[in-house]
Amino acid sequence: MPTGQSIATVVNHYLRNAELPKAISAQQTFQHAFDVYLKDSNAYANTYFARYFEWQGVVRERWFHECIDAELLMSGRVIFVTKLAHQEFVEET
Repeated sequence: MPTGQSIATVVNHYLRNAELPKAISAQQTFQHAFDVYLKDSNAYANTYFARYFEWQGVVRERWFHECIDAELLMSGRVIFVTKLAHQEFVEET
């Protein structure tokens, strides 16, 4: 966080003023279900926030395997780079 700025100022600058992604239809989404185990939660059955970030990476890799042609992935002609990964805490689950 830049020195001398309040947390609210930084949040407003980086999150609230950020360019929002364009709306997409359900036909353009990729879905992958997870089973949540004891290791993923605390004694109150709240899922650990960090697990969502890890699962985001798992889903990204699953998408590569299911939606991108295997020959293209193995050819070495393309490089996929994750430029931004973001999780926003909304409520306990």
